[in-house]
Amino acid sequence: MGEHLDTQQLWELYADKVYMEGLSLETFVDQLLTQQYGTIEKSQMDALLDDVEKDIRANIELKLDERPEWAGDAEERSDEVTHRFEALRQKVSRYFEENT
Repeated sequence: MGEHLDTQQLWELYADKVYMEGLSLETFVDQLLTQQYGTIEKSQMDALLDDVEKDIRANIELKLDERPEWAGDAEERSDEVTHRFEALRQKVSRYFEENT
């Protein structure tokens, strides 16, 4: 704790904690905000969330290409992703407004 995380370290942590350990994105964001792994800038958090959201949306599109019968669920999934990331961005913004 205390060490500033660079972008590469942040992505390595994300891969380790979310993909390998199965931590939820929400829990990972909470841990980042409490500086469990080191300090991070808001711009890094914003970029991480933007990239992860793009990846999730791309995966939804890929699944639709593989399984056209899932098209009926696509809008619902897209709405879920939108709400999830809006909530995460609000949490990040509140944290940095209150702690900087």
